[in-house]
Amino acid sequence: MRKKIFILLASLFLFSGCGLKRTVSMYETRQPYYGEIVVIPMGQQVPDGYKMIGTGSYGEKGLTKSKDCTLEAIINQARLDAKDKGASLISIMKIKEPNLLISTCYQVTISFFIKKDQ
Repeated sequence: MRKKIFILLASLFLFSGCGLKRTVSMYETRQPYYGEIVVIPMGQQVPDGYKMIGTGSYGEKGLTKSKDCTLEAIINQARLDAKDKGASLISIMKIKEPNLLISTCYQVTISFFIKKDQ
């Protein structure tokens, strides 16, 4: 009986615990944006004339494949989320590098912006 429970729990962990975890919170509902997404690196200011419409947190859900957890992969996912949510610019607010003791994945916080006249 214990063996069956262990196999069941291990299966649930392996199939549901993997992948990139992302949480996106939007302050405004917008139509999708089809243009190029501008990325503002961490530490640089967003240009005048933009309004923040949401935030996103990206990181590890558990046992994530390293190719899904690179900084480039996370920023690409943030670009897709920005387009879907109607943002034309993303600003990287925080980057936490992988740490073998805590996480094998980058942890990134993003803010989503639109031009004020859109």
